[in-house]
Parts: sequence; structure tokens; C-alpha cells
Amino acid sequence: MTLQLRWFPAVSRPFAWATCVGIALSLFFMTIEVTARPLPQHKQAEESKFPTVELAAFHDVLHPLVHEALPQKDAGRIRRGAAELAKAKKRVVKAPLPKMNEDHKKNVTELVGFLDASVDDLVKAAKQTGNDEDVLKALDAVHLEFEDLVEAINAAKEAKK
Repeated sequence: MTLQLRWFPAVSRPFAWATCVGIALSLFFMTIEVTARPLPQHKQAEESKFPTVELAAFHDVLHPLVHEALPQKDAGRIRRGAAELAKAKKRVVKAPLPKMNEDHKKNVTELVGFLDASVDDLVKAAKQTGNDEDVLKALDAVHLEFEDLVEAINAAKEAKK
């Protein structure tokens, strides 16, 4: 079976074959390069900013609620996710704190309590029917408490260095 290159004159047929092979190899190597690249820099930074596994797991549950359901004001989705957030919160509360000095430990312990209370408030608002605005505000409060807690633990780890 031979490929007929009728639109090329006889002299340029080798050039046409070389061009086709060159394009195929280029596409092949570009595919390898794309699939072999490391994670983008922002993704690596995002993954490393959570000081504990429990906080990373909590974030995995919180993120779609805050960045997808909250902007769409999808209180039903937030209500459905509140129970899973409460389970993740229990793991955060029970987890041992990273090593830090007593001042930071006191502050972080207080912030863990605030996160605990804010998730409880969200669960309570999610169980009530009618007022979606309370659910949206409660989720926003959970998000703020979570960010404060992560920031405080990271600051404590930096101070330890």
C-alpha cells in the first residue's frame, strides 16, 4: 500500500514525507512534555499551605461549597454538604496540634473552638427550613474561621523556625 502524493511534484515527495514525519514527531514530543510537567506552581503552593492532613481534608469539603455553591446562592447544596463538613470538623477538633509555643497554642486552640462553633451554627441553620440567607452567612463564617485557623497555625510554624 503506498500513499499517493499527487499534488506534490516528484522532486518534492521526499520533502513531503519528511515534513509529515516531522509534524508527527513534534506532536508526539509535545504530548510527552505536557503530560510530564510538574504541577503548576500555584497548585503546589495551595497544597502545602495546609499545616495538617485534617485541615486539608476539611478544605476539600469546604472548597466546593464556598467557591461554587455560595456564589450561586445554592443553599440546598450547602445544606446537603453541612453534615459532611461537620464530620470533617470533628477530625480537625480531635487532631493534635503541630508543635508550637504556648502563646501560639492558646491562640490556635481558641481558633479551633471558633471553627467548631461556626460549623455547629451552619449545621443548625441547615436544619432549619425557609431562610436561605442564614445558611449562606453561616457558611461564610465557617470559611473565615477556617482561614484564620490555617493562617494562625502557619504563623506559629514560621515563628518556630
